[in-house]
Amino acid sequence: MDALYNSHGVTFRYPGGWELSEQREGEQLSITVSSPHAAFWTVSLFPGRPDPADIVAAAVDAFHAAALEAGGASDGEPGLRPHYYAGYYAAFVRDPDGNRIEAVTFLRDKAE
Repeated sequence: MDALYNSHGVTFRYPGGWELSEQREGEQLSITVSSPHAAFWTVSLFPGRPDPADIVAAAVDAFHAAALEAGGASDGEPGLRPHYYAGYYAAFVRDPDGNRIEAVTFLRDKAE
């Protein structure tokens, strides 16, 4: 089974004697690495669902839009700011009192 995942650029590393197994339930795919005595970890994949990084970036975008709608002023459109840190995705606003507010996340897979 490792060869199947390796062909897609995914490599699993685990101690000798451990096994990689796959379980399917509907569209959900679960991959488990286990020893003869216990499961070490399981990851579940849900095809067709959005990437979590896209969801978090959308939340930063929504924060910025909501702040403007509530009377705030933009002090930095939502976007990547690699000059701060690789994958740093943020938006800045100023509230009606002039306070600067930031929404930020770190998108490792979106780093430039």
